[in-house]
Amino acid sequence: MLLSTKILVSCIALILSGCYSIKMVKLGTVIKDNKTIEVPATGFSTMDIKSALAQDGWKIKVANENVQRNRLDSSNPKIDAKNQYDAGYRLLISESVRNNQWVIGISASVIDNKTNDEIFNMYCDSKGLGGCFPDDVAMELVKELKTIEK
Repeated sequence: MLLSTKILVSCIALILSGCYSIKMVKLGTVIKDNKTIEVPATGFSTMDIKSALAQDGWKIKVANENVQRNRLDSSNPKIDAKNQYDAGYRLLISESVRNNQWVIGISASVIDNKTNDEIFNMYCDSKGLGGCFPDDVAMELVKELKTIEK
């Protein structure tokens, strides 16, 4: 009886903990001397991601989509009239949430603000009933960004 209870508890914990997989694409490099990044102000995983980035030496700036921006470096005046970034990079985050409690998917894209090129993309997908753990995803994001620093 005791063994079957332990097995049942283990199975329930595994289902609720939400095993997950991470897929990523590295398309560019991070310039070590310009580790400034605009990050969305809110979101389930945003606080963990900001914390992990700050611990790795990134200067965090809050993205404000309501502000008219002009890019600092561009030969295209149409782009200059739309986007201004005072950070080297920007982070776009998309989350899928179940019942306003569980993050079941996190997609993160890091974009170079000078070239507007995507340099890194990562997707975390929950495999259980629980969800992804934003702190684990944040640490994985920082670890992988470190591998493309130059």
